[in-house]
Amino acid sequence: MARSGGRCNERAKEWRLQHPKATLKEIEQALDQRLGKMRVRMLQDAAMASAAADIKTATAQERPVCPQCGEELQSRDRQVRKLTTQHNRTVELERSYGVCPGCGTGFFPLDEELALVPGTLTPNLLEDLVPLLHAGLNRPMV
Repeated sequence: MARSGGRCNERAKEWRLQHPKATLKEIEQALDQRLGKMRVRMLQDAAMASAAADIKTATAQERPVCPQCGEELQSRDRQVRKLTTQHNRTVELERSYGVCPGCGTGFFPLDEELALVPGTLTPNLLEDLVPLLHAGLNRPMV
């Protein structure tokens, strides 16, 4: 970890040397840009490390079951879901769609495990935006 932090500090110093008259706002924006890319990679990797991401490769103990009848889900296909996160970054999750052979219920187990909501925003971004939207709606019209 110290090595990674050292490289980041060196890159920040290099950027600063290339932009000696940068304002704090410009420095912050450049930093957010770099951190945003790294954050998306880490977020994708952590989310996709679940057995629910690929039903076919999951062990018998890891295989998701139908919430309606308890039967083991069968994998149908894989689809990519794109979600917007902080700093307008896109997280891509390629995950299995599972169908219950007993009752026909179908869903994306990874979406359920990650508690994703309908739409294209990550839960964290949505949580950050709701108070802002609410405040905007309660402003008096001028």
